[in-house]
Amino acid sequence: MGQAAGATLGPHAGHTGFAYGIRGQEIIALAGGPTLRIEPGQAGFIGGVVHTHENRQGGLPAVLLAVGLLGLGLGLVLTGSTRWSGKRTTVSVLSVLLLAGGALALGNPGANEWIFIGVRPESARGSVMPLPDATRVYESPDLQGLSPGPYVETLEVITVAPGSRAALSREPGAELLPVLVGGAGVQLDGAQPIQLGVHQAALAQEGATVTLSNSGTGELTLLSFRVTAAPSAG
Repeated sequence: MGQAAGATLGPHAGHTGFAYGIRGQEIIALAGGPTLRIEPGQAGFIGGVVHTHENRQGGLPAVLLAVGLLGLGLGLVLTGSTRWSGKRTTVSVLSVLLLAGGALALGNPGANEWIFIGVRPESARGSVMPLPDATRVYESPDLQGLSPGPYVETLEVITVAPGSRAALSREPGAELLPVLVGGAGVQLDGAQPIQLGVHQAALAQEGATVTLSNSGTGELTLLSFRVTAAPSAG
């Protein structure tokens, strides 16, 4: 998901899960709880309570850019209405600057980018996204073999060096493996490896064996989102 500079989403209540920062800063204010400031590479847990998402950064640059574009447009109009020897050159320069500023504005300067990973009921498949520029990256198959609950959700970062492999033990619960950087080969229970690129993912069901491979020249970075049965109180 992404939020323009100064944008706010909420307050609303959603499902439990993690928000993980990709670009910029994401502020999550939890009702009756702390305010989470999530930087790139950091995550915060949202426990299904009412909360608000904010992007407090980038407001001033966005305002300055808007003022600058307005000034360039005004200068272009005034220059076009005058008669002097340097008029053609000035108009050309102002036009180029105006086009460059417009292109920069279209890139939404000051916007942040973050992803939300959580467990949702089957009825939520294909539901409307909460933000206009949000994209549903991956919807997994149904989770199988889990006890009725309650559950423990954990999130960690896995890195695999170029040309290396990493074998994970038999899964104690369901594990989602989305790729953040690089390309991954994900082998489940000895089957043919699944080749994944950035923002693609694979699901390992409870009890599966997982082998990750990195055949690229750069480091492979994935997230590991696990859902396991909570330990018995007895």
